[in-house]
This record gives sequence, C-alpha cells and structure tokens, in this order.
Amino acid sequence: FRGGWQLTEGARVEAPVVPGGRRARLVIWCLEEPQQPETATLQVAAGGQPLATVPVPGVPHWQELAIGPFTWPPGAPLVLSLRPGSPPVVVDRTELAWE
Repeated sequence: FRGGWQLTEGARVEAPVVPGGRRARLVIWCLEEPQQPETATLQVAAGGQPLATVPVPGVPHWQELAIGPFTWPPGAPLVLSLRPGSPPVVVDRTELAWE
C-alpha cells in the first residue's frame, strides 16, 4: 500500500500535529488487511492521552472513520496503534478539522 502505514499488533505510528484550534475532529481512512474474522480495533491518542478506540469494519474497501471532537493538548502528536490481538490495519491518511 504505497503511501499508507500498515499497523500490526504492537506497532504504532506517531505524527506531529500543527494545531489550528483547541479542538479537533478526525477522519481516519483505513482498511483491515488482510481481512480476518475478528474485528480490527484502532486506538487513537494525542500524545499519551487516549482519545478513542474505534472498530474497523472488515470489508474489502477503504473505511472513513469520523471521531471527535476532542480537546487537543498543546504540542501533542497524533498516535495510532492497534488494540492487542487486533488484525492488521492499513491507514491511508488522517484528516483533522479544527474548531
């Protein structure tokens, strides 16, 4: 998946965030890959502050997962990881809309 991040159990991706407000809504474009009978679960955090645990439907196309709004701690990076035992997930991108 060119340009995407494949998260496997124990993996995490961290990206710097340039804030455009105090609160943010997130849209995460992702895909469970390969598809498994279990539901993949993506964990979303702002630095060390957990924000959401989101199920990723096991369907053969990209999913648009909208979450928030959340108060974003100043200087905190976006952190995506998988719940232990979760099937792999490919994340294409994450969009932040500031309030």
